[in-house]
Amino acid sequence: FTQEPGAVVIAAADALVSKSGSVNIEAAIIGTPQVVLYKLSRLTWWVAKNVLRIGKPPFISPVNLLAEKCVVPELLQGEATAEAIAEQVFLIFESSTRRKQYADDYQAVKVQLGQPGVLSRVAQDILQYLDNNPKGNN
Repeated sequence: FTQEPGAVVIAAADALVSKSGSVNIEAAIIGTPQVVLYKLSRLTWWVAKNVLRIGKPPFISPVNLLAEKCVVPELLQGEATAEAIAEQVFLIFESSTRRKQYADDYQAVKVQLGQPGVLSRVAQDILQYLDNNPKGNN
């Protein structure tokens, strides 16, 4: 992992409570168990449910979306209470089985993400394609 300040803090933590986003992937790569929160304003949530008719998504964390299963617990809207967050964090500390499950599931997510350097590999593939396909032949 990188020596970026955020990554150092995540690596030093026994557990992480975070919002849904790229930090979830970073925690999975580093191997830190986490609880994910997602809370919209009441108005935004009401509009999404009642006007746009958007139902509750199966997952909000990128880790769970990649794994297509619940790898990390997610607490949405009213579920994201101090008591519920504390309960999920305590479960991480209390259960060695749960910590092992995190490690196993994180490993599967890392395999799915592939090796580091994907942007360089994609750029090289694009340049090679362009070299092999002069203008007008694409």
